[in-house]
Amino acid sequence: MFERKFRNLNVDKIQKHEKLGTSSGLNVSYAMNKKPPSIKFIAEMSKCSSASVSNVINGKGSVGDKTRGVILKNLRKYKYKINPSARSLRVRKSETVAVVFRPEISIFSSEFYLNVIRGFYRGISEFGYDVLLSECDLANCDGKSIPKFILNGKADAVAVLNSPINGGFKKVLKDFEVPSVVLDASVPGFDSVESDAFNAMFEVVSYLRRIGHRDIAYFGFEYDGINARTRLNAFLEAAKANGIFERVKLCEIFLSEYEAFSKFDRVFARRNAPTAIVVCNDVYGAALVRHARETGFRVPDDISVFGYGDISLAERSSPSLSTVHVDAVRLGEMGAETILERINNPELRPRSRKISCGLVIRESVKPV
Repeated sequence: MFERKFRNLNVDKIQKHEKLGTSSGLNVSYAMNKKPPSIKFIAEMSKCSSASVSNVINGKGSVGDKTRGVILKNLRKYKYKINPSARSLRVRKSETVAVVFRPEISIFSSEFYLNVIRGFYRGISEFGYDVLLSECDLANCDGKSIPKFILNGKADAVAVLNSPINGGFKKVLKDFEVPSVVLDASVPGFDSVESDAFNAMFEVVSYLRRIGHRDIAYFGFEYDGINARTRLNAFLEAAKANGIFERVKLCEIFLSEYEAFSKFDRVFARRNAPTAIVVCNDVYGAALVRHARETGFRVPDDISVFGYGDISLAERSSPSLSTVHVDAVRLGEMGAETILERINNPELRPRSRKISCGLVIRESVKPV
């Protein structure tokens, strides 16, 4: 009877291995004990050499596309991670949060996002975490190219700066069980912290209407990602609520300053041109003020201009730029609070937090 039970046990083990695609002793051990997969194990599952797996993980050497795809699939399937303690002599955690940003965001020249990161670092550093910066095109992630900071276990969590997250990257985050938060935008299914753009933009349009403006244009820029469309939708809703929707003749999202300036020149050369422009951020707001003055318009006598963000450039602009004040540092701090909660309580339901904003009236706006 003992011999029969022993044989049955072996059969059960072999059946579990065959589901994994192998019957070797190493894989039996992994299946039964659920040990973290090694490079050798991933190589066996992928039917390639350990050197090929190592090259894919480290982004080195030459590995064929087909083999690379199989390796990446198995790295995700078995949740392979380099043990951070083996490299950093720390225990269990990397104590690092990756801040991911789109290629279009030049964070080192963006005062707003530098302040967001400053606030975020201030919040997480109190609990012993560092920040790792990584440029990733999350909108076009195919789910096959896994960011190295995730694959190598260099980050305990991810904070995404104002970027859409497609199904590919969502799958990567889910497969590797990486806590995440979106900063300065909202993405369904994720924790997020952003400015209350809808109410702020609604108040901008309502204020301009109260001081006599009825022909108001909106200039958005693709650079602002999700926010450009959020603020555009808020602008249109506010125009409807204030009874001026039919008078909105220019309401676009532009790819560049040049494109926006060209449209400005055409529209404002006509009669009955808008008397006010609402711009989705202060950088382009100040640029449009400068362009208007260079082409012979007086700001605010001929055109009023309203920005968004309240960075220092808004106050230094000539004339100084009316804008929406957003406390970028506080936004980052709230992001830190949110990701720390997510790290400690991964089963929490995703939540969206908004930071309130206020209007700052300066020289670029006047009644009509």
